[in-house]
Order: sequence, then C-alpha cells, then structure tokens
Amino acid sequence: LDDEINSHKVVKAIFSMNETLMKRVPHSYLSEMVNNIMKNGKSHHYLTLFAAISNAGEKEVPENQFEIIKTLTSPGRLQKVASFFVPISHPDYKMKRELMKPFLDVTEDLSLDDLPPLLAYHLMFLEVLSGCTVGRATLTTVEAKVQSVFNYVDIVESMLDPGTILICKNGLGMFF
Repeated sequence: LDDEINSHKVVKAIFSMNETLMKRVPHSYLSEMVNNIMKNGKSHHYLTLFAAISNAGEKEVPENQFEIIKTLTSPGRLQKVASFFVPISHPDYKMKRELMKPFLDVTEDLSLDDLPPLLAYHLMFLEVLSGCTVGRATLTTVEAKVQSVFNYVDIVESMLDPGTILICKNGLGMFF
C-alpha cells in the first residue's frame, strides 16, 4: 500500500461484493493497518481494507464490522487515528477548510486520490464508519459506537458550512 502503485484499488476490487472472502480476512491485518497509520501517517490507502470488508452491498459482515470499530475506536487509539472529527469552531476544522478551499469551484467529480492526503483520509474514515452500520434494522452496539465517534451537530454544521466541498458533504451525509 505504500508503493504508490494504486494497490489500494486492487484491495477494494478483490473484496467487492465477495462476502465469503470478506469473512476470511484475518482481523490481525486490521491492527497492522492501524499500526501503519500511527507509524507512517494518515493515508487513506491504509483504510481501504477496512472499507472493503464491512459489507457486501446491503448485506453486512457483522464480525468484521465489530472488529473494525473495536480496532479503530479502542481507548486511546481513536485520537491517534481519526482526523477532523471536531466542531467547526475547532482549530483543526480550520485546517480542513483550507484543504477544501482549492476544490470549492471544481464541478467535476473528485476521487479521494484527487484530494490532499489528510482530507482523503478523513473521507475514507467516514466511509469506513458508515460501512459498519450497513444492513442493520435495529440499533446495535456497533451503530451506537459509530454515533458516539462524531457528534451529529458537528456533522450537520460541517455539511451546512459553505466552505465544505460536495464530496465531503456526501461523506458526512452517509452518517444519516
């Protein structure tokens, strides 16, 4: 994932809609990816496996969803691996606005690879958390944990912020 050869796209394609393969992924790989994030920095490439194994369309893979949330949000770890899960008045949010500024007038669709690395990482983290709530008819421990990670008021305020670009609004909207 560090070789800049788009291997993160291969990981995504391998697991796409393949529930059987998703269930066979050793959960130790998730911990390895988190260790890479903490050691090498916040790259959305490291979150690709998390996003790829949580669900197959509307069919959840609950054992993976639980392990993903546990791995990313364990005590002391969330602050090290999350980014921009803050109110719009927070200094970190100002940085997020600056990262989005060059893209405010862009009319074509953007991919994560088009964005600054930290912004792409934030959006992939949102995708990972949202993917862990797919397929459930009732509120579960996983959904409750996801909802506790990023305050809904902060999400709505960010979506309403005129400095928020469309791809980010879409990512934030996946929480609802």
